[in-house]
Amino acid sequence: MSFGKLVLFVFGIVLITLGLFSLYCANTLRDLNSKALATPQTLSVVDLVEKGPGNNLHVLLADFAFGAPIVDKKDGKWKGVWLPVLSSKAAKNAPPSAALWLARISNQQELDDYLKQTAPQVLVASKFDSRSMFFMRTGKTFQSAHPIEESSKLTVLTEPVFVLPNGDVIEAEILLGEYTTTIAWGAVAFSLIVGIFCLWNGLRSGRATKSNANARPTAPLPKEAYDKLEREQELSLHPFSWRLILHRAGNRAGFLLLYWGGALLFVFVGVSALKQGRVDYLVISLALSALLFLAGVYSTFMSGGTLFQGIDGFAVYPSGLRWTKADKTHAALWQDIAEVYRDDTIFFMNGVRQDRVSRMRLKLYDDQEIRLAADTYGDFDVLADAIQRGHQGWMAAVKRQALAKEGEAHFGAVVIRRDGLVLHGELYAWEDIEKYEIENAHINFFHIGAWFFPKTSIALSSIPNSLALLSILAEDLPQVIRGRRKALV
Repeated sequence: MSFGKLVLFVFGIVLITLGLFSLYCANTLRDLNSKALATPQTLSVVDLVEKGPGNNLHVLLADFAFGAPIVDKKDGKWKGVWLPVLSSKAAKNAPPSAALWLARISNQQELDDYLKQTAPQVLVASKFDSRSMFFMRTGKTFQSAHPIEESSKLTVLTEPVFVLPNGDVIEAEILLGEYTTTIAWGAVAFSLIVGIFCLWNGLRSGRATKSNANARPTAPLPKEAYDKLEREQELSLHPFSWRLILHRAGNRAGFLLLYWGGALLFVFVGVSALKQGRVDYLVISLALSALLFLAGVYSTFMSGGTLFQGIDGFAVYPSGLRWTKADKTHAALWQDIAEVYRDDTIFFMNGVRQDRVSRMRLKLYDDQEIRLAADTYGDFDVLADAIQRGHQGWMAAVKRQALAKEGEAHFGAVVIRRDGLVLHGELYAWEDIEKYEIENAHINFFHIGAWFFPKTSIALSSIPNSLALLSILAEDLPQVIRGRRKALV
């Protein structure tokens, strides 16, 4: 893994962690905003205790009086202050009707300033769900000063603020703001989506990038070469097949129904949210529904680009390929193909083969891209093998010539140089590479003396012209790097 990939991986982990924390905060804010409105209702202490706050836990206190403050200390420092709350008409020695917790009061001056308020805003903390971070009962300090029977039923109030660990305070205007919850859910979506993207890009092998390494090495062949291709006897034919497509859809119907069932569920959630006026929930639900729908299509047909690119089939010839698209025949000689990618993944469960994903991508020097897949074109293995065999010899010769003239040959994330190998942008001298091996469709380069990253592993499916690369490593460089193929179990 290169340094850049490692940074992406770590950044992805951090963002996903922040996303999960944001998810908790967003859910907490949703709970707060569903029970406490931005505009407080004015209630006397008597009405609040006897009748309750109703459906708005954000209250502006009236007709009240504070009892003697009770300072809660920890290690000699003020942790907060409890204020007994009584009716303004109650006797001085009357038991408190409620208790107010002031978490941000840390000295006498702040307490004196707060006691001057004539209509303080409070949250009825004891009415929140016990799992909410805004729920509160009286502490031991208050209960020691006021040993009330059934103190758990005492109405507990707090300020409509949230005190952060560093002492900063989030005021009620933000906590109960109109768009606060929407912004929080947006932060959740952003953190998780970007985090997963960074994590995926940090783990996956790099693809080839555009550079002069993909410049056409020879002049375009004359028309006679394409005329010759047309006269050749085809080696194999591979038509577009709806039977293969439907067969794969049938095999993966369970997965498709699972994805689409989840998508439909989120649609119902979104409609329900719209009826309640929660546009933020509607947007999030529809986004998740669309994501699940597209994931179901992709996982079922595995290559939407292949399915909808409109190519009716391929014919393989000794000199190249021909295909039909929109009733027009196109052709490409092996010398017209700049990059060949092949991905063949087999899935096992409990040692039993469950599924296989086979596809190929061709990139021509004129920037056309052609995609092929086993669930779209007949006899895919024959087609893919023929393309690789026909193209490999010419491409290996081109790369050998580039290595001789320019000192380096590019294969995407792998660059062969006279003085070593460049892997994911980092140069490793030949004497620092012990060996390479092919295992589970990856090429692993082992580094001598490396402790933390003893090998660099790159998926063959991400390497353009991987067969030409292996040919050069095995035939041209055996004296500097040993290679072996590891059997799959």
